[in-house]
Amino acid sequence: MSVDMNQFHTVFFEESQEHLQTMEELLLNISTDAPDAEELNSIFRAAHSIKGGSGIFGFDALTGLTHVMETILDKARNQELDLTTEIVDVLLATTDTLGDILQAYQNQTDINWPQIEEGKVALEAILAALDSPASSPESNEINEDDGFGFFDDAPGQPDDATTSLDATSQDGEEDGFGFFDDAPGQPKSPSQVQQDHDDHEGGFGFFTEPKPAEPMDDKEAYGFFAEDAASAQPVRPVAPAPKASMPQQSAAKAAKNDAGSIRVDTSKIDTVVNLVGEMVITQSILSMVGEDVEGDTGEKLSGAIDELSRNIREIQEAVMSMRMIPVSFVFNRFPRLVRDLAKTLDKKIDLVIEGGSTEVDKSMIEKLADPLTHLVRNSLDHGIEPLEKRLAAGKPETGTVVLRAEQRGGNILISIEDDGGGLNREKILEKAISSGMDIDPNMPDEAVWSLIFAPGFSTADAVTDVSGRGVGMDVVRKNIEAIQGSIDIVSRPGQGSAFTIKLPLTLAIIDGMCVSAGDETFIIPLLNIIESLQPGAEQIKTLAKDTMLWSRDRYWPLVSLSEQMHTSGIQKPITESIIVLVEIGKKRYGIIVDQLLGKQQVVIKSLERHYKKVAGISGATIMGDGKVAMIIDVDNLVKNEQINQAGLT
Repeated sequence: MSVDMNQFHTVFFEESQEHLQTMEELLLNISTDAPDAEELNSIFRAAHSIKGGSGIFGFDALTGLTHVMETILDKARNQELDLTTEIVDVLLATTDTLGDILQAYQNQTDINWPQIEEGKVALEAILAALDSPASSPESNEINEDDGFGFFDDAPGQPDDATTSLDATSQDGEEDGFGFFDDAPGQPKSPSQVQQDHDDHEGGFGFFTEPKPAEPMDDKEAYGFFAEDAASAQPVRPVAPAPKASMPQQSAAKAAKNDAGSIRVDTSKIDTVVNLVGEMVITQSILSMVGEDVEGDTGEKLSGAIDELSRNIREIQEAVMSMRMIPVSFVFNRFPRLVRDLAKTLDKKIDLVIEGGSTEVDKSMIEKLADPLTHLVRNSLDHGIEPLEKRLAAGKPETGTVVLRAEQRGGNILISIEDDGGGLNREKILEKAISSGMDIDPNMPDEAVWSLIFAPGFSTADAVTDVSGRGVGMDVVRKNIEAIQGSIDIVSRPGQGSAFTIKLPLTLAIIDGMCVSAGDETFIIPLLNIIESLQPGAEQIKTLAKDTMLWSRDRYWPLVSLSEQMHTSGIQKPITESIIVLVEIGKKRYGIIVDQLLGKQQVVIKSLERHYKKVAGISGATIMGDGKVAMIIDVDNLVKNEQINQAGLT
């Protein structure tokens, strides 16, 4: 019987990515003064697992480099080598190289051998610097022809390798590929044989966590801040590495895989989500048909449909929870990014991560990486001031960037806050006016901050190695809006800025309010609705030629849905219509509709994929009567300028 190795290769690549992620997280947080033994063991085991698996599959480039790295880690955990910041830097660079090699094998592209050789030279230089006899060259040798570095721990190998095997056994960890531990030539103690039956981490990783998103390179930032890195002193070589706040439990323990989970391809979950969506549509059809059935049969049918609705809701919640993954899968890439950029910018910066366990739909996680990277780089480069200016302002020399996630109601809020200089209102207005923008110099701060999202807008006087020139903030907002989110800014001069991203819990199925406008039916997401009302004549006002509603002690700009969507039919007088008050981010206004048709759970279908992008429409859904209804994009139904000029902010 032939064995399809592609399946095993896939699992190896996924597990190796997880091991690299674990190594990076632990290396970033390890104390060079007093390294935690458990953390060192976890880093060693991760490298050992990659070496073992790569040897089995003949991925010699991985095997050779991890062998040398493993030797250094083994000496460190046996207290034969004192860790320094420089050594940690080399080990982190090695994880980057290993990631590149892994990608090359996965994509079947050419291996960058000069990069590998450079990495080996850096690692071997660390070993050569050791004065102890244990630093003999034999520990760095490897037979790359056999493709099975995994078995280099067999009897007869140098003491370093034997020590590695013994220590690994004591830690109770497999190579991550226990499937092959029975191969000839692999020594086993009785305790190891028993462990083969008990260890839940073998079996090619089918019972481990999904792989985290890979870090992405991004060199965009935008220079709208009062303190710009371009005005800083020339960059000096090295600054102390920033700290990243970690949970109270040991990071090494947290890195271990959960034996109670299984790997499921996300396409399978997506299929189930789509089927649940079809069930929701079918349930809507049954509900509509049931309204025409009378008598006892009608009552029984109505009860059965209600029960079906509850069951479908529970199935939907269960399935959607399967798509939810912790936002830490994105957050975990930033300690390394902050550490490296802090050195480049010669700044002292602490990164504080809060709410990493908050769960977000996987499809959103994948699309959040780029916007968050833009914003974090922006805070580091232009938000946090240079050391001299912080001290002159009476601030601590170490700046702080806080990355926070929390669930509030039916939304996920992700914020990036810094204690830097804040946005420079005068500089932004000056740039906007010089660029020909038609603006009011007395406009409120919220409206001024929103100007930085204009395409190509930048107040930077010079380009830095970290930042671009205004290419990106408009893309940040577009990417966030593409997943039905919004972004708001709060900034205080001299105190810092906060960018807050607001996202829905899921993109697949939502609760909506069905409304009619002309001859058409539309859906307004319930999450955006504050209230609906039929206005009295005394509540309707005209200000600067704009029709406004006075309600809740404020004026609300009004938008006619019939006019915006160009529907046919006779439009009612405003006092005979219904006004739906909506809110998204800082934007609040009223939508004039003809009727409220009731609440309904709807399945979002992409209109752009099947037709084209329509302004003010986020998608479409199939109603119970089989007709198609458009789902209103509250954030983009009208232009920001219309709302702002009407007196929203």
